[in-house]
Amino acid sequence: MKHFPTRPWALAALIFPLLLCGCSTLQQLAQMATLTQCQFRLASVDQVSLAGIALQGGMKASDIGPMDLLNLRSAFTSNSLPLQFTVNVEAKNPNSSPAGMNRMEWVLFIDGNRMTSGVLEKQVQIPANGGLGNFPLVMEVNLMDAFSGKTFNSMVNLALNIAGEGTQPSHVTLQVKPSIRVGDQSLDYPGYVTVSRDFGPAQ
Repeated sequence: MKHFPTRPWALAALIFPLLLCGCSTLQQLAQMATLTQCQFRLASVDQVSLAGIALQGGMKASDIGPMDLLNLRSAFTSNSLPLQFTVNVEAKNPNSSPAGMNRMEWVLFIDGNRMTSGVLEKQVQIPANGGLGNFPLVMEVNLMDAFSGKTFNSMVNLALNIAGEGTQPSHVTLQVKPSIRVGDQSLDYPGYVTVSRDFGPAQ
């Protein structure tokens, strides 16, 4: 589990606007402040596909059919090997009041390499006293750009690792920054929270 870093000045930056806003906005900001005390983890990855070919958990390279393998090699030679998947980030709220946000920036790293980044525009509320919230983040990475110079087999193995099976584990790191919308302005939490997990054999 990961916690947001607790910095008095950071919390003050969130609480100060409470003095300037209406009741509904006060509630939103209070939920954002509670979110800084939540515990985050990278729960799972699902809906994995490589160049449009679905990869199921436990699938090995030898399980890929000859036609699918031919299509993957064709995509590789054309310099376009898109890996698509959904990362599910889970937040647990141990506090006595609900937490919430309506926007989350994220940055994805695989094996220390920055892959892609994006924004989740979704209102999420996390119930108090151990309640859970899920943040599904849809990813798409062209492995040919991200891992230029790597072999075809190493790229297929990486995709299989993400799906839950491969010959060597891949280390997935996600940096997330939640925020809340107040009127036409976005109040971001300073810094990122980082969650990591290894995917692949015996994970």
